Amino acid sequence: MKKIILTATIAFYATVSMAQWQQTTLTTQQVSCISHSGQSIFAGTNAGIYLSTNNGITWSAVNTGLTTTSINTIVISNSNVFAGTNVGVFLSTNNGASWSPVNSGLTDLYVTALTISGSDIFAGTNQGTMFKSSNNGGSWISAATGLCNVGNPAHFVQALAVKGTDIYTALYGCGVYKTTNSGNSWYASGNGLSQFGAIWPIVVSGSNIFTSNMGGVYLSTNNGASWNNVINGITNTNIASLAASGTDVVAGVYNDFYLSTNNATSWVSEFAGLPSGQNVSSLAIVGDTVYAGVSGNGVWFRLISEMTAGIDEIYNSSSLIISPNPFTSETTITFSDEQKNTIVKITDLLGKEIKTVNVTGKQCVIEKGEMRAGVYLVRITDEKKNVVNKKMVVE
Repeated sequence: MKKIILTATIAFYATVSMAQWQQTTLTTQQVSCISHSGQSIFAGTNAGIYLSTNNGITWSAVNTGLTTTSINTIVISNSNVFAGTNVGVFLSTNNGASWSPVNSGLTDLYVTALTISGSDIFAGTNQGTMFKSSNNGGSWISAATGLCNVGNPAHFVQALAVKGTDIYTALYGCGVYKTTNSGNSWYASGNGLSQFGAIWPIVVSGSNIFTSNMGGVYLSTNNGASWNNVINGITNTNIASLAASGTDVVAGVYNDFYLSTNNATSWVSEFAGLPSGQNVSSLAIVGDTVYAGVSGNGVWFRLISEMTAGIDEIYNSSSLIISPNPFTSETTITFSDEQKNTIVKITDLLGKEIKTVNVTGKQCVIEKGEMRAGVYLVRITDEKKNVVNKKMVVE
């Protein structure tokens, strides 16, 4: 019998397939943004800021010092977490344990977008204005030269993103603008974009920049000089949220969710399992996991690797047994058939490998240890390269 020695106390839910969306304990909030750094994931909602340190499974409210619960945007730089709200910018230097306002010089306090470029923080507002701080929000100066109709709420700032030393912003009704001199001046960078009315997110992945509006998803591979509409497979083009990592791109819309694994060359719908009749309003990719904020239904998550077609499960409930479940000292994976060179690989949701073993026989034992609380994934591959995927939750 093969023993897998893990540093953990693990509850193993063998009947739950990761090939479906899972709702976290954040269940009823309207989620406007999801940001992450290391083991910390922050969700900005209409009920304040929530923090998860166990891969999004459980969340805690972290609102001490905030004077509003309406959170529009969150960005993270090292140990500094900035939250843009309808009453200004707040800073936490202790992973959300407490917040302080940092608004000196910020003459428009309704902050709709934030981004960080080097030592500079940029804040876009509901009045279509742009501000910059070079001292962690200690003071702000105007950085809006060249933007369209500055001060007009009809052209509020919808998004900010950074690629190298270039900064991109999207303004309602005006399209995408770019600065190459740290916000000293901006110029239009929307050639090829259509339906400027609602350009929502801008995301950067490697050399690619993605944005979206009522016409679907757009891709620029030349630093915003031109944009191409990339909607092969998308039927609902009014995209409200985007996230990208490597060649993976995800897009959220009312009553649908799309995945591309080839830099938006083609898309497939993976909405099944999410609440119907709701908007996927925010997205983040952390490792192999997509986190989705769904209108009034909190945060959901799913593995990208489980969305892709062609994964064959070689074991059904009668041929693979995990018992006891949950357990406090050890549990045993029992196969109905003799195994030879079957690989059991355990990773966290960020894709970090925890343990890989080669199993020969009909059983392997998993013992407890000191793993951190959270969700872990078990991928079992037999000698013929057939695969089954399961989930472990550390209590």
